[in-house]
Amino acid sequence: SYYSTFYTVDGHSGNWSSKVAKTGGHAVQVDGGKLTVHDGKYTSALGNGILVKGGTAVINDGTFEGNDIGLSGDGKNTIAGAAASYGFKMYGGTVTINDGSFGGGGSGAFVMGTDSATAVANIYGGSFDVTGQAGFSVYQYANVTFGEEGDSNDKTTVK
Repeated sequence: SYYSTFYTVDGHSGNWSSKVAKTGGHAVQVDGGKLTVHDGKYTSALGNGILVKGGTAVINDGTFEGNDIGLSGDGKNTIAGAAASYGFKMYGGTVTINDGSFGGGGSGAFVMGTDSATAVANIYGGSFDVTGQAGFSVYQYANVTFGEEGDSNDKTTVK
């Protein structure tokens, strides 16, 4: 088995659970503090390309790939939601994406906050290309903005 124990998302224990991978993990994780990425490639064999749980992240460019092996916590095929892996996933904090590529063998992006921490994502560019279930998923306690008001040159794509 690729997995060890079940875990639940804080504030959503009644909604989703999945199993913790025995190997792998997120390529980049932000859980407080500030991260700025100017470029590079960040790939997870089993997990998210970048996971933001708190703090601030600014992504100016780079490639972020998350991958699933194919099982969620209930033993069925992974679908879009909290248990799936994404190129970009956040549960809180503030993220600004100016450019970059997000995808991999999972889904593109997932944004959800908790009742105590709203997730704020400002998307001004980037490409969310997926082989998984969803290009860009927005759940409760999330505040997502694509582009700037009045800017007709937004370069964001979701496929």
